[in-house]
Amino acid sequence: MAAETLRLFGAGARLNVARILRTREQAIAHTLTDFIWHSGAMLAPILVAVRFGHIGPWPANAVVFMLAYGAAVSSVMDALGDSPWHMSQRVGRGQLDHLLVQPQPLWRILLTEGFTPFDFWPVLTLGLVLMAWSSARLHVQVSPGWLGLLGVNLLASIVVETAFLYAWGCVAFWAPRGAEEISSAASGLVGDLSFPLDSMPRALQVVLVSAVPSGLLSWLPSRALLQIPGGCAMDAWLTPLAAMVLGAFAVALFRLGLGHYRHTGSRRYTDNGHRR
Repeated sequence: MAAETLRLFGAGARLNVARILRTREQAIAHTLTDFIWHSGAMLAPILVAVRFGHIGPWPANAVVFMLAYGAAVSSVMDALGDSPWHMSQRVGRGQLDHLLVQPQPLWRILLTEGFTPFDFWPVLTLGLVLMAWSSARLHVQVSPGWLGLLGVNLLASIVVETAFLYAWGCVAFWAPRGAEEISSAASGLVGDLSFPLDSMPRALQVVLVSAVPSGLLSWLPSRALLQIPGGCAMDAWLTPLAAMVLGAFAVALFRLGLGHYRHTGSRRYTDNGHRR
């Protein structure tokens, strides 16, 4: 099982490298444009923090760490392909049938198809370098335990975003026409935060770490890892706990929807194959 999954990951990586290295100019252009695009998006909040010295209880270097953490999460999400983002389209348009007839388990197909690790390596590298740099500037006591907690939270943030997107994509099993708009709106709500949420009302903070878990993708884990004032010791485990709960909910909802789909198929199509 693991060997076949790794083989598919390897095939995707080789195809990705072959496309990027087709020409030297293409490889250089890809790396530079990806780096400039994402570093530019991170620059505005960093400049604000540098200008004022801090954003709330967050010093400028802590803001850099939070943005770098979010960049690492988003780069891994992008490298895993478009399956979480476009699940509602596949279900609603009947494209899930193309996956169900393949001689592979559905989970493996969804996990490995579209795997493009080298498309987003500049962003991942940028995130990891800035996390290391900002941690050193903040004099964080980097220990094996701290690094393990960082890795657990990074993985948990990825699971949270994936589960959130899949959960909303599953709406297409019951509402194939409206689910694309609903899922697109939901995916637009969750994303990297550019500023810490500490100054926001408590009620809004709760919403942004539960119903719309944007705060779990960078803000809350970073606050816990850097021990920013206002948090507590348990904050470091809230994102892993949310990942388990939301992940289990998404899996259960997907299985329920898949059972429904096996009986009904996509109701978005007429008998002649035209989409409603």
